[in-house]
Amino acid sequence: MRDRNARYSMSAKRWAWLALGLCTVMMFPWQADAKPKPALTMTAAFDSARPELNRNEILRVTLTSTKSYANLAVAVSLPEEIALVSGKPEYKGVLNASEKREIVLTVMLKTTGRYTINVNAAFDPAESSFTSAQSSLNIIAEGSSIVAAMEPFEMMDWKRAKTSADKKKIISTRGIETQTPAPTGTPPPVPSFLQKEKPAAPAKPESRVGDSISVQVSGVMKYQDKAGTEHPIRYAKVKVYDADVVGEELMGEGNTLADGSYSIACYGGDIGSGPDIVVRVYCDIMNDAVAFISPDKNPANVPSMDSAEHTDFEGSALTVSLTTGKPVSGSVTDDTNARLFSVLDAILHFSAEACYLRDFNLMPRIPVVYPGSDTFYDGRVDPVWIELLRADGLDWDVIGHEYGHFVASKGASSRFDTSMGGNHDDSSTIPSNGKDRGVRLAWSEGWATFFAILAQVEPTQNMLALPGVPNSGDRIYHDTEDGNSADDQETFSNTALTGKGQGYACERSISGMLYDLCDANIDTSVDGTSKDNVDITIKQVWNILNSSDMDDVGKFYNALCSLVGYDVATILFFSPVFALNNIGPELETPAEGTAVSSVISPEFKWKANGDPNAGYQHDKFDLIIAKNNFTELVGIKENIADTKYTFTEAEWEAITAQSPEDGVFQWAVTGYNSANPRLPTAAGLGKFVSNTQNFKLRAYHVRMTWDKVGVDVDLHLSAPGKTDCYYANRNPDWGVIGDTSDNPSLDRDCITSCAEENLTIDKVVDPGDYRFWAHYYSDHNQGGTMVTVEIFKYGRSIGGASQYLAETGDSWTVFDFSVGAHPGMDIVAVNPGEVARGVSVLPAKQQEE
Repeated sequence: MRDRNARYSMSAKRWAWLALGLCTVMMFPWQADAKPKPALTMTAAFDSARPELNRNEILRVTLTSTKSYANLAVAVSLPEEIALVSGKPEYKGVLNASEKREIVLTVMLKTTGRYTINVNAAFDPAESSFTSAQSSLNIIAEGSSIVAAMEPFEMMDWKRAKTSADKKKIISTRGIETQTPAPTGTPPPVPSFLQKEKPAAPAKPESRVGDSISVQVSGVMKYQDKAGTEHPIRYAKVKVYDADVVGEELMGEGNTLADGSYSIACYGGDIGSGPDIVVRVYCDIMNDAVAFISPDKNPANVPSMDSAEHTDFEGSALTVSLTTGKPVSGSVTDDTNARLFSVLDAILHFSAEACYLRDFNLMPRIPVVYPGSDTFYDGRVDPVWIELLRADGLDWDVIGHEYGHFVASKGASSRFDTSMGGNHDDSSTIPSNGKDRGVRLAWSEGWATFFAILAQVEPTQNMLALPGVPNSGDRIYHDTEDGNSADDQETFSNTALTGKGQGYACERSISGMLYDLCDANIDTSVDGTSKDNVDITIKQVWNILNSSDMDDVGKFYNALCSLVGYDVATILFFSPVFALNNIGPELETPAEGTAVSSVISPEFKWKANGDPNAGYQHDKFDLIIAKNNFTELVGIKENIADTKYTFTEAEWEAITAQSPEDGVFQWAVTGYNSANPRLPTAAGLGKFVSNTQNFKLRAYHVRMTWDKVGVDVDLHLSAPGKTDCYYANRNPDWGVIGDTSDNPSLDRDCITSCAEENLTIDKVVDPGDYRFWAHYYSDHNQGGTMVTVEIFKYGRSIGGASQYLAETGDSWTVFDFSVGAHPGMDIVAVNPGEVARGVSVLPAKQQEE
C-alpha cells in the first residue's frame, strides 16, 4: 500500500482515535448467520417416500420466495438415468413474495447408480445481482433401495453408515501418491500462533519392545484447486500407521509445515517382517488449534487423505507424498479431498488475520461441518460451529464470510454484532425483517463480507501467505457454484439506491462502505459528486468496532464522530464514503464549482439515500452553508422535510453578505430517517453528513435602484457583436455556446411594482469593449428619478455612482471595461459617463414581471 501521508495530512489529534487498544475478549450469544443468497428457495422431492426403479414417480419442485420476481426462469435438469414421462420441466414468469409455485413431473428412474437432479434458476439482472442459483436432489439407487435427499452424497453416506468401520471408510479416502521428495535443508518455522510447548518424548510403548523397524517417514502433502494448481496442505496433522491384520497401530505423528512437507520418526513392525505403512493427513490443524472438519462436529470423525499401504517395509526412510485430485466446478462427485483441504486452508488463513486483529490472541478452535446441508455460522449452541455446502468448498470468500461471523461473535471485546439472523440477499433487509432487525442483520452480514475480502486483499498479518487459488485475493466477493454471484466491492457506490447498494439496511452498502474506508483507491461516485479519500487498515476498523457497542451502521457512524471529538474536518473527510454507498445523503446541485447569483438563491438539491423502501429513506435534513473550507458557518436551514430548498431573498442576502474574497462557499446536508427506530440514533451526532461541494458567487454583481416606485428604469450590459443582456434578453448565451459560466444574467425587469434590478456575471471570454448602462424606459408621468448603481465583487462593494434621469428615453453610461486577447475581466473602479437625453428607443415590453 502506498504512503497514506501523501494524500491527506491530518493532525495527530484527529487520528489518535485510530490507535485504540483492545479489551479483554468477551463472549456474546449469537444466532445462525447464513451467507448471502437469492430470496428464492427451490426444493425437490418425490411424492413417494420409497421410490422404485422402472415405475412412474411424481417429482415435485416447489418454488417460494421472500421477494417478488417478475421475470423468473426455472428449469429442471434430469440426468440420463431418469426419463421424463410427462410434465413441463420449467417455469417462467411471476413469483410473488410468499407465493408458492410447483413444477410437477412424472418421471421414471431407469437404472442403479448415483445421479443428480438439478433445479436451475436464472434471474433478471434488474431484479437481482445473482445471475443464477441451483438446488440439487441427489439420488442413490442400489438395487431395491433408493434414497433421495437435497444433501451431498457424502452426508447421505454418513447417515446410512451403520458401523464405525463404515463411517471410517467414508471419511478416509485415498489420495494420489506422487514422487515429490521431502525438501532438504532447514524446515520452515511454524508460526508463533500455532506453536505449543513441546512435551517430553514419550517412552516407547511396551507393545513395541520387539520392534525391528525404525523408519523416518517424510513427504509433501498438497491439494489441487479447480485450475489444477497444487497448493501445500499447511500445518495439518499427519499420522503414520502400521496396518496390521488385527487392527492399525500408530507408529508416529506430526504435522505438515508451510510448504506442505512433513517428517516423522516412526517405530513399528514385528521381528521378521516390516510394518505395513499407511500415512494419513487429516483435515485438522496441528496442536488442536484453529479448526477441524467433521461431518458431525466430532473431533474423532475427522476426514483424512490416505496413502496406499506400503507392505512389509524394512528400510530406514520412506517418502510418501500425496495430492488430491482436481476439483471440478459444479460437480457433486469430484474429489472431495480437494474441497476438504481447500476449506481447511482457507480457515487457517482467516484465523491468522483474526489472530493479528486480536493482538496475537488465537481464536478458539471451531468445528466445521463439511459438506453440509447449508452454509452458515451458528453461535446459538456450545460449541459454535460453521457449516458449509459442498458447493462452497472452493469459494474462499464464502468461507471467510462465515469465519468473519465467528470472529465478531467470539473474538470481539465489544458487542458490535447482535444480529438475530434472517433472510438477506443483495437488497434491503427491511421488507423481510423489519427495520430494527434488518439494519442489524445488514450490519452483521456486511462486516462478514468485508472481513473476508480485506483479509485477502490487504491482510495485516504476515504469518501466512495467501495461496493463489482461483477467485481469491481480489475485491470481488465470489460465490461460484450454487449461486452465481460476483460482487465488486467498489461498484456499490456506482449504483442507484435501487441497485446493489441499497443503503443502511443493505449488506452490500455496508461491506462497500467498510471496504472504501480501507482501500487505497480514490473512488468517485458514478455522478462524480462524492469521493473516497480515506485509507485506513482493517486493524484500525477493528479497533473502532471494539471501542463501544455498535450493532448497526448508524451507531458506527456516531461512534466515528465521537472518537474524533466531533472535529468537523475529520467528519467531512470520512462522510463521503457513506454517501458513496447510499448510506448517507449525497449532494446534487449546485454541482461542484458552479457559479451562482449573489442576488437569487439557487435551488439546493440532494439525494435522500438511506433505503429504497417507502418511509425508510432519510426524511429530515439540515442544509449547511460555510466558507473557508468549513471553518466558518455562514448559514443553516434546519429540519427540512424535502430533498431540496431555495433560500428566501433575506436568507440569501445574509449568506452572500459574508462572502470570502474569492466568493467560494461550501455546502453540505445532514440527514436521518425518523421511522422508529431512528437511524442514526439521536445518541451522538444523530445524523449522517453528506459529501461537500463548493459553489461560488458570480464574480460581479451590479445592482441598480431608483427612488420612485412606479417608474421604469432598465439595466443593460452591452457586448461586442452580441445582443444586450437586458429585459428582453435576460440570459443571453455569450462566449462558448452552451457554457453558462460565461453568460450574464438579469434577475428581473421592474416596471411599476419595484425599484431594483440586478445583473450578475462571472466572466466574459470574447475580446472587445463592454458597457454597463441605464435606460429610463418610462416615467409613467411621474417625472425624473435618481438612479443609483453599486458594483459588488464576490459580495463586497467596490464602488458606485448616482445620476438623475429627467425624462423617458434618457440613457446613462455607468462604466465601460475592455477584454483583451486573453479572456478575463477585472473591474476595479466605476467611472460613470454622461447622460444622453431622451434619445434611446427600445423594444416595447410585453408584460410586467
